[in-house]
Amino acid sequence: MLTSKKILYIFTTLLTGTTCFGQDLPQSVLQENEIVIDCDAFEIKSKLKEIDIQSLEFPIDQAILDDLKTQAEKEKPTIWRPSEFANRIVVSKKRSIDIKTAKSILQFYDKEKRKSLIRDFKKYNSGEMFYRSFPLSISKPIYSTDGNYAAIGYSRGNNGGRILLYMRIENSWKAINCLKRWAY
Repeated sequence: MLTSKKILYIFTTLLTGTTCFGQDLPQSVLQENEIVIDCDAFEIKSKLKEIDIQSLEFPIDQAILDDLKTQAEKEKPTIWRPSEFANRIVVSKKRSIDIKTAKSILQFYDKEKRKSLIRDFKKYNSGEMFYRSFPLSISKPIYSTDGNYAAIGYSRGNNGGRILLYMRIENSWKAINCLKRWAY
């Protein structure tokens, strides 16, 4: 017989598993030098629609791609919270990067890298240039119905981007294919 404590334990375990299941996926796309994240999640719905199975470098099952396209149709514009990206700066479009916050995050980088990034952040803040590599705009994961596949897209400033296909293998995610790439 299931007691209320057992039900609560089962529910908590499932909820924790589900939360952990997707939590690291957006982080897995990031590289060390990608520090500035756009708070507006990148929408991949329209880019997924353009993907043709024959154009892929590594073939995948058409049903997986069709399922991801169907799930992407449910995608709604969302935002990222700073708490979702450790040691990153989450910014709003047309808003300055807070240099004080940036310095605290950059403390783990070598002196030359810190100086270079602070200089870039100041140029970005001045509106002096339309920066080519940040902010990084990253999508929320689009999960397949069975939860074994996910697609994440990202765009680097005005430099181009990709949509990557991940597969869940033993409770972790592994990138298995690049579904689409583009350059501006």
